[in-house]
Amino acid sequence: MGKHKEWRKIAKKMRRKRIRTLKAKERDKKLKAEQESPTFQAWLKKEEELEKFEAEEKERIRKEQNDLWLENERLAKERWEEQQIKLERIKAEKLKQELKMKEEWERTQQKIKEKNELAKKEQERKKQEQAILMDRIEKYVTGDYETLPSSALTFSETQPGAQECPFFSKVAACRFRDSCSRNHIRPSISKTLLFPGFYSNFRIEHVNQSTEYDTDVGLEFEEKEIYQHFLEFYHDVLAEIKSFGTVVQFKVCSNEEPHLRGNVYVQYGSERYAIKAFRALQGRFYGGKRISVEFCTIKTWNKAICGLNSVKKCPKGSRCNFLHVFRNPNNEYSVTDREIINDRDGESSSRSIRKPTKERRWSSSPESSRYDDNSEDEFRRKDRDVYSERRSRRQSRTERSQRSQRLRSRSRSRSRSKHTHKKYKHRDEISSERSVKRDEKRKKRDSSRDRRSRSRTR
Repeated sequence: MGKHKEWRKIAKKMRRKRIRTLKAKERDKKLKAEQESPTFQAWLKKEEELEKFEAEEKERIRKEQNDLWLENERLAKERWEEQQIKLERIKAEKLKQELKMKEEWERTQQKIKEKNELAKKEQERKKQEQAILMDRIEKYVTGDYETLPSSALTFSETQPGAQECPFFSKVAACRFRDSCSRNHIRPSISKTLLFPGFYSNFRIEHVNQSTEYDTDVGLEFEEKEIYQHFLEFYHDVLAEIKSFGTVVQFKVCSNEEPHLRGNVYVQYGSERYAIKAFRALQGRFYGGKRISVEFCTIKTWNKAICGLNSVKKCPKGSRCNFLHVFRNPNNEYSVTDREIINDRDGESSSRSIRKPTKERRWSSSPESSRYDDNSEDEFRRKDRDVYSERRSRRQSRTERSQRSQRLRSRSRSRSRSKHTHKKYKHRDEISSERSVKRDEKRKKRDSSRDRRSRSRTR
C-alpha cells in the first residue's frame, strides 16, 4: 500500500515535468517564429536606431556642455586677469598715495617741530618776562619802585566781545557767575579785594535749611544779636587786614543771595597794600574755613550799595542784587567815593578801633586753627539754645491756638445740634456769620503781625 503511494507521487511529479517541458518547447517555438517575423525585425531595427540616436544626442549634449564650460573658463580667466591688472594699478596708486602722505606727514611733523620750538622759545620768553614782572612787583611791594609796572595792570574776560554785565561791573559779583551770557571783566591787580563767603552767621548758614514746618528760621535771631556777631567779626578781622596797609573801605554783605552771601570787600589805599594782603591771606584759614581772595573793581560804592537798605525800604529785602552791608561801628569807612584819598604813606586814614575782645581765629591750616576754642563754642552753643528755646515757644503757641480752635469748633457743633428748631434757625445763621467775621479779623491781625515782624528783621 505504501509503495503504491510513493509510486503515484513520483509519477505525478514526472508528469508535471513533462508538461512543463512541452510548454517550454512550444513557447520557444512561438518566440523563434515571432523573432523571425518581419514585424519583429522592423521593431528591433527601430529600437537599435533609437538607441543610436540617444547615444549621439548624449554625446552632443556632453560636447555642448564641455564647450560652454571651456568658454566660461576662458571668460573667468580673462576677468581674473583684468582684476589682477586693476589690483596692480590700485596697489601702485595706494603706494604712491602712501608715499605722498608720508611726505606730507614729514612736512607736518617738521612744521609742528618748528612750531613747538617757537612756542618753547615764546614760553621761555614769557617766563623771563613774568620773572622780570614778578621781580618788579616784588620791588614795588617792598617799596623800591614807586609805581606799579603797566604790564601788570591787565584784565581777564569771560565773554570777550559781549556786552559788559551791569551787576558785575557794579558789585563784582553775578548770580550766574562765569556762565553769564555777558562779559565779566576782572583786573589782575587792583586796590580792592573781594573775600567771597568770608563772613558767616547763624541766619546766613541756615537760610537754605528751612523746612515745611520751620519756614522762618531767620526770624529766630534779633537784629541786635546778629549785629553783635558782626561786631565781633569786624574787630577780629579788621586788625589783621589793617596790618598790611591803609584801609579806605571795609564792607561786609548781609545779603542772602548765594553770590553775595557773606562777601567782604576791602579797599586799600594803593595796590601795594592790596598785593601784600592778597599774598598773605590767599589760602589761609579763618575759623577753620579756607579763605579765597580775588582782585575786583568797584567803580563807585554809591552805585554798589543799596541805598534803600539803610532806611529799611528795599522792596527785595535780603534777596536784593545790590550790596546790603552791615553798619560799621562809629560809622567807620562810611565816606563816599569823592572823599576817598589814596594814602600811600602807610598811615591809616580811619579812626582807630579797639582791640578784639576774642582771641584771633587766623591760622595757616585747619589743624592749627583756634576756631574750636571755648569762647567760640560758648557763643555757638548760646545761639543754638536761643534758637531751640524760641522754636519750642513758637510750637507751644501754635499748639495752644490749634487747641482753642478745636474747642470753638466743638462748641459750635454742639450749639447747632441743640438749636435745631425753626425759630432758632435765624439765630444760628447770625452766630455763624459772626464767627466767620471773627475768623477773618483774626487772620488779618495775624498777617499784619507777620508783616511787621518781617519788616523789623529786614
